[in-house]
Amino acid sequence: MRRATVYFVYTQGTAKPLNLGKATQMLLEAEVATTGAWPSEDKVRLAPSLARIDASVARARATAAFVETITTWRSLLAAVMFHPILLARALVFLIRGMRNEDPEASAQPEADENGADPWDEVEALLLESQKVTVSERFLDADLFGGDAQAEDHFVRLFLRPTSHEIVIDGTSTEITVEPRLLLHRDGVIQLVAGFELPRHATVSQVVYGANMDEPLIRRSEVPETFRPAGATWAGGDWLEAPVAGVRYRRLQHDEEPSTVAEYMSFLADNVAGHISATLGGGWNGYPVVIAEADSCCADWAQQHPAELANLVAREGVAPGGRRLRDVTLRDFASFDDHSMFHTLASATIMNWRPWQPGIKDLSFTMLYEHALLLYWRATRVEREVRTVPSKRRRVTELSQTALFMEAEARGVFVRAGGARDIFRDVAGTLGVPEILQTVSKGLSLSSDRAAARASDRVARGARNVAVFGLAVATFAAVPAVPQLFELVEAQREADPGSSWWVTLQTVISSPLQISGILLAVISLFGVVWVGRVVVAVVSYLWGIRKRGYASHLSGYEVDLEQPKNVTEDSTRGRTT
Repeated sequence: MRRATVYFVYTQGTAKPLNLGKATQMLLEAEVATTGAWPSEDKVRLAPSLARIDASVARARATAAFVETITTWRSLLAAVMFHPILLARALVFLIRGMRNEDPEASAQPEADENGADPWDEVEALLLESQKVTVSERFLDADLFGGDAQAEDHFVRLFLRPTSHEIVIDGTSTEITVEPRLLLHRDGVIQLVAGFELPRHATVSQVVYGANMDEPLIRRSEVPETFRPAGATWAGGDWLEAPVAGVRYRRLQHDEEPSTVAEYMSFLADNVAGHISATLGGGWNGYPVVIAEADSCCADWAQQHPAELANLVAREGVAPGGRRLRDVTLRDFASFDDHSMFHTLASATIMNWRPWQPGIKDLSFTMLYEHALLLYWRATRVEREVRTVPSKRRRVTELSQTALFMEAEARGVFVRAGGARDIFRDVAGTLGVPEILQTVSKGLSLSSDRAAARASDRVARGARNVAVFGLAVATFAAVPAVPQLFELVEAQREADPGSSWWVTLQTVISSPLQISGILLAVISLFGVVWVGRVVVAVVSYLWGIRKRGYASHLSGYEVDLEQPKNVTEDSTRGRTT
């Protein structure tokens, strides 16, 4: 292989559904993630370290634009009356600039020799930090549609990068890994990390590097915001210089090299710890190998069919070792510049033309990410349906979820035809249709049980109505209390030793007491009902509360063919 990168898709469930707004805000505020994007929003959410820079740029641009409008005494008077805050801010900048004798210490960057806007470079750095998240959102919207996008069923975040030294067959390579995170409201955490393998690796070396259980990580550098977990990823030495404002720890794995599975588990534990979630139900690892064929021959696939088959099946090719028999590989690619293969355990994309790892790889990996996400959500629903839930509301929710996932499994929400074929085949290979059939049968049993429970509830309701009717009838009979009092008095005289008649006489002797008792009972029911409404409203507002600071940059244009991939809206008059 001329070059190869393995994208490991790690999916794991949580014990309970996730509050995405709360989780996103926690990860950003803890500086575990630097950026986040919601499918329905155009702007990117930022961690506090980036938010402070972004806010400074936005304030500076707004102040500069405001100052340019003050050209006459009348405009100055209007500014004093209608925009006192902006005017005060402009005066503060002016005073600071006059007092600051050192130009390098100025809060505002200086223009370059060409007279360019001094804030353009700062915005370019901000855009660079957001480009992966922006590209993810763009590709999500381009490849997929439906309610999952419009209703924000998930959120994507970009975690702080980590650095590693990996060793394969004695060849050491320094790499930087930029983990991506997806949180789904159904209770699923999905991490994706790309490991670039040494140049000109053999098929066996690529297969070795794509195995999550192989000990290939010798050294790691992780940010301080990632909490240590386990003996392999604890301790370490602090690096001298911080990276993007955060300290990093260097961990040596010389005695016992670490594995990709341990690294991904370390990330998942950190994410779950910061959002107060409990992981459970096992995990799934799915390597996606994207490689460029070596230039040893004009038609690598025709000249090396056995090596290609072993690569797709993740079987190493050792001298004198076993090889796969002749197999027919189904190529799902729509264009002749690459080939796409996948199995139950992994996927392989072979590029027949020059290729380099980059954001464009997302157009391949995100198909498999969504298929694996669907598989994990389906298994989660299947586990719950096995318990045969009997609450009608929960059965209805599960039925709606199952119907939505059946539509997903058919590829209804995949926009492109070729991508739909790949998505449906991967979902079918993972067994999603069979899982949903089991879910459908289980929901049928749950519906019967819920119906029986509903019948019992109706019977209890009828009894409660009867009791309430009796209470109303009693309340309506208050005018007849004097006659009732005379009857009770006669009975008490007939049997003076009975204390029960004395008590009853005390109660009914005052219509006001009876009315108070009935009013107290009715008020209690009212308080309970109002309390349930308040809890529902607060829960809804809690779920849609602030999701983090939103960047002032918007109107992105994503071009996967360009080196930088992301440009700002051309209406701003700048490109980055």
